[in-house]
Amino acid sequence: YTGIYVLKFDSVENATSYKVYIDNETTAVKSVKSSGEYLTNKQLSKYSNGEHTFYLTAVYADGTESDKSEGVIVDKENSSEDDDIADNKAQEGDEES
Repeated sequence: YTGIYVLKFDSVENATSYKVYIDNETTAVKSVKSSGEYLTNKQLSKYSNGEHTFYLTAVYADGTESDKSEGVIVDKENSSEDDDIADNKAQEGDEES
């Protein structure tokens, strides 16, 4: 394990960026431009070891944000370097006004 959690997901048409949420928090832990970016242990330091649910949203040029993707459960303590935190596509067309 390298201490880096790679974000892998399908892109959403017309999305300019994506936000990563953990568990039921309303504030994103990170904003990313594309799949392949990552989260580090330092960015996740406030979260205890164990299972957490990660979600993605797509953000569009006008600032609207899609609904959260289906959650992906990640075990922070026992993750391997090959784990995909988010392997789900944010739902295109589920924009919030």
